[in-house]
Amino acid sequence: MNLGEIVKDICLRAGLPPEAIDVSELTDEVVGYQIPRQMPAKTALEPLMAAFNFDAAEVDWKLVFRKRGASSSRSLGPEDLRARRAEEPPPDLAVEVRTQDIEIPTQLTVAYESKARDYEIAVQRAVRTDKAPPVIRSAQLGVVMTDEHAKRQAEILLKRLWTERHRYRFSVSRKHIGIAPADVITVLGKQMRVIEIRDRLGVLEISCESEESGVYQSAAAADGLAFTPPDLAADLVVPEFLLLDLPPLDEDTGQAGLYVAIYSGAENFSGGIVERSVDGGQTYQAVAQSEARRAVVGTCSGTLGAGDVGILDQANTLTVDLSESRGTLSSVSDAQLWNGANLAAVGSAAGGWEILQFQTAALVSGYTYTISGLLRGLYGTQSQVAAHGTQEKFVLLSGMSGISFAGAALEAIGAVHRYRGRSRSGRVGPPVLSATGDRAIRPYPVQGPFAAVDEDGDLHLFFRRGDRYEFAQPDFPDGGDVPLSELSETYEVDVVHPTSGAVLRTIRTDSPHVEYTAAQRSADGYPAGQTVFDIYQISRVVGRGVVRRATVP
Repeated sequence: MNLGEIVKDICLRAGLPPEAIDVSELTDEVVGYQIPRQMPAKTALEPLMAAFNFDAAEVDWKLVFRKRGASSSRSLGPEDLRARRAEEPPPDLAVEVRTQDIEIPTQLTVAYESKARDYEIAVQRAVRTDKAPPVIRSAQLGVVMTDEHAKRQAEILLKRLWTERHRYRFSVSRKHIGIAPADVITVLGKQMRVIEIRDRLGVLEISCESEESGVYQSAAAADGLAFTPPDLAADLVVPEFLLLDLPPLDEDTGQAGLYVAIYSGAENFSGGIVERSVDGGQTYQAVAQSEARRAVVGTCSGTLGAGDVGILDQANTLTVDLSESRGTLSSVSDAQLWNGANLAAVGSAAGGWEILQFQTAALVSGYTYTISGLLRGLYGTQSQVAAHGTQEKFVLLSGMSGISFAGAALEAIGAVHRYRGRSRSGRVGPPVLSATGDRAIRPYPVQGPFAAVDEDGDLHLFFRRGDRYEFAQPDFPDGGDVPLSELSETYEVDVVHPTSGAVLRTIRTDSPHVEYTAAQRSADGYPAGQTVFDIYQISRVVGRGVVRRATVP
């Protein structure tokens, strides 16, 4: 039966005239659907909307049903926002609200009526493995579906929950009266879907949810009921793992914790779990898992030399042996490189990690590669470019295969906990001690800086904020420069003696500009010549961010 016919029939039963119903986009075939009791039309439509990804909106006096996944219909720039009545003060450019990660499920089970099982209730499950601890939620669709459709819809619904955690609100004039609920629009480069519009005496207040391409697509295979004999040898393999204190690689990991790379050199590796104990080893809880995927992890030969940030480093190469994870690497084109391909971390827990990209991967032999064409010091790791040692680790971050983020409470920052690997059969490896990291919430180094001296001999140091989500376009830049990822905007600038390295003075400021006066220089006994500053952006949670040193002639 056609989905549009079912939806139209429900609307007709509710008393709507046929000419007021538009179901032209609803072309899916429905295996079966029943309304078991008397209920409001909205309640009858909701299971279908969840199973087939469509919305309803009133447009030009019609109830229009629209499939999700459409492309953006219009683009709004800064000049379109901040509409207001003449007597009112200017509103915020836009307001963003983000649901906390702990409120969003990491596992979603979908119950449905299975055609292949004589319409018995069956369950398909979707799991997000890069979040811990697990948050489980279930949904009962009440629609007859194939097992494959139900599995893919479970994946889509879980992706929707994570995508839609960002909500936005802004004001536009009646120039944009054509925008309707369920429209997909682009606001300052960010794609979103309209969920509500309020006309406030000529000012349109629009509420939106974040929208991403690909959310409504899935190629997942259904979970079958057929019994498959377990691979006992594979289930016995205890995974290796590596803990990395890294900057946030996406907006989902802006919290305390560690990235966990799970891997194994065993050919029949079928996945495993990493557990954490916060009570000295008495109990353990799973914080990361890999299902038949392994991270690409290796050991570096030699020492990676220092390089420049922001340009392609063609002078340095790095040879890595990936035999411990049976990993492989490949080269990428210029366009792929500049679009973020071949992202990797190089370093150690003791010395820190540099995040870089590589363009060329030349196979030496076996699992050994030499990488070259490097983009250095990415994601705020500029300070690590000249800090490498021998026998460091290499971890491929692109695709995040086999890599999860083990989140932790802010109170746990710096606390040392036990981590261990566990096989699918329950075998455990030896515990490893590691401190809970804060790099994912530590502010990035500021950008710039530059300086000027006024006629009184006072030195003015200017810089720009650094955002610890540098991979993402700032959501709503007000004038191009906002506090971004911190609760408030504060900086500390240390005046450093150029010879001894002693801190002579600390200047605190709430704007990206400090003044070091001639009188202060004299009082500090600062020698003539270059002036050295260490600049920090401040976090209310972890204090000083990553330092940016500025040497002013």
